[in-house]
Amino acid sequence: MTKEVKKITLGSIFSWVFGILFLLAGVGSIPNSPIAGIIIILCSAMIIPYFNHLIAEKWNIKISGGVKFLLTIIIFIAMGFAMANDMATQATETQPTQNVEETTQPTPPQKEFTSKTYDDLWKVFNPDSKYTDLQKEQFFNENFKNKYVEWTGTVKDVDASILNNLKLYIEQRSKGDFDFDGGDLIIYMNKNQYDELIRLSKGDVVTYSARMDSFVDLMGFTFYLKEGELTP
Repeated sequence: MTKEVKKITLGSIFSWVFGILFLLAGVGSIPNSPIAGIIIILCSAMIIPYFNHLIAEKWNIKISGGVKFLLTIIIFIAMGFAMANDMATQATETQPTQNVEETTQPTPPQKEFTSKTYDDLWKVFNPDSKYTDLQKEQFFNENFKNKYVEWTGTVKDVDASILNNLKLYIEQRSKGDFDFDGGDLIIYMNKNQYDELIRLSKGDVVTYSARMDSFVDLMGFTFYLKEGELTP
């Protein structure tokens, strides 16, 4: 008896390689697209030579090269359907997250301007005032703390010497019943105000807006403001 010699052809090699690759792709497609995954698995099995022999022995059916080519086309169509379905699923899952991020983004706080004037402030803090230090602090916290003002004053100086902070020194004169100078204001200006500040000279009268931050009594009250900007 002579042994049957098995012939290995280039076609059989390709059938094994692509059949196994398609089979793995079909298994991976099942979670997102079960129908397409099953179709890919079945078509891949019919391309693999091992299953060809089983089909031929059991049902006496031989799968030709043309049929394998048709099965390959069907596999590619099913894979395209599975990929499209996967992309649609991912887009649906990520959309709510994007909406949540958009709705939870903090909105910039609105500036709260006080209706009090500098005269109102100086009537409490002037040297002849009868208010105690505790009363002055309460008055400042209730009427000015973290609130914005828009006042007009005289430039005493401008510098950026400490930590590159742009500081505008303002001298305010009371317009009420007092005939003496008011307290000084030190305003920490926003960085974008540099071009405006560089053109100022001592003695210029300017209008500004800024947020009241704190005060200190150093032989006369000095008030500190932040987020300063010059206004037209």
